[in-house]
Amino acid sequence: HCVLSRAPLSGSPRIEPGRADVLLAFDPLGASDRESLRALDPARTRALVHDLYVPTGADVTTPGFEPPSSSELSGPLRAATRTLERVPAELLAEAALGQVLAANLVLLGFAWQRGLVPVSRASLERAIRENGVAVAGNLRALELGRAVACDAALAAKLLDDATPPAIGDGTKIAAASSALGRSWSELHEALNRFEQAKDCDRVTNRIA
Repeated sequence: HCVLSRAPLSGSPRIEPGRADVLLAFDPLGASDRESLRALDPARTRALVHDLYVPTGADVTTPGFEPPSSSELSGPLRAATRTLERVPAELLAEAALGQVLAANLVLLGFAWQRGLVPVSRASLERAIRENGVAVAGNLRALELGRAVACDAALAAKLLDDATPPAIGDGTKIAAASSALGRSWSELHEALNRFEQAKDCDRVTNRIA
């Protein structure tokens, strides 16, 4: 749980039932448990869900197990929230950065660009630098999340380029190498054309 406010906070930092403005579901299965769902409100809460299923121990040991689809996995959250978007953050982090561990920062950047994280971009970047771990990669992951929030075609392009080509498809190999080689210069140029979502002011006011 995380509570943001302009005024000093007192009491428990946990979100009261039905009072969550935003849900960042880094683990969609864990976010769908009963305790988490109690904090959500179908008329209030906006959700971003990491489009990923991590098999449990029981899943791994079950012969013939098939993971649930994305829609099945996010079903309980969709019913409990005002809006829900699924973000393939891990796939994007691996495709563009080669670092699946940067997925959470991709999701955070996506959320910020949507206006769901009412802090400044400079504050987020400063927190990453002060943490001192994988600073350059995490900053790039934050930018990647922002970019795909603005341009769904960029996400589709990166994921398509990262898909192994069919045998003998030399055209796709060349296109993928070229696209990924120039992706970051294009990304910085694209980000200059976008502003943070206007909805941020409304979310900020409601949280504060």
